[in-house]
Amino acid sequence: MLIIITLIVNTLALFLIFHYFKWKLTSYNFLDGFEKKKEEFKDEIDEIIIEINRTTERNLQILEAKISQLNEITARSEKVFNALKKQKNTDESTDEIFQKLEKKSISDRIEKLVNPQSSRLPRQAEPAGSAVTREDIRQKVMSMYQNGIDIELISRNLGITSGEAELIISINNIK
Repeated sequence: MLIIITLIVNTLALFLIFHYFKWKLTSYNFLDGFEKKKEEFKDEIDEIIIEINRTTERNLQILEAKISQLNEITARSEKVFNALKKQKNTDESTDEIFQKLEKKSISDRIEKLVNPQSSRLPRQAEPAGSAVTREDIRQKVMSMYQNGIDIELISRNLGITSGEAELIISINNIK
């Protein structure tokens, strides 16, 4: 019986020793596998970071090139804007000169139509008491209108309202 007990104890001891070593081997392999995976992940992360840095550097270079292009375009547009501004000022002053000349020319034409004798003599104020008849005003309005003079200018020059001038023109056009 002692042999049977020794045999059972030895078998039990061998069983425990087997499982103990099996557990040790498994735990070491697990840790080694974990460390290997950890290193692989670290290497992949390092590669991703390197690629991100390369992409960022490339994008920064592209942005810097675009910024310099924008600066060049802005400088050119400022030059064009300044040139256009100078041209506009020149055009405005030219327009003012032409308007003054045109007003003088129109005033001279009106004066010649209203008072044909005054083209030779300087204009004088009409003596008090000289009455201009309605027929004279009508003839002057129609003469000036037929020569292409604006109704506003006609009314100002003859001292009548623009409504009166329009009425005279419309009545004469109906006849």
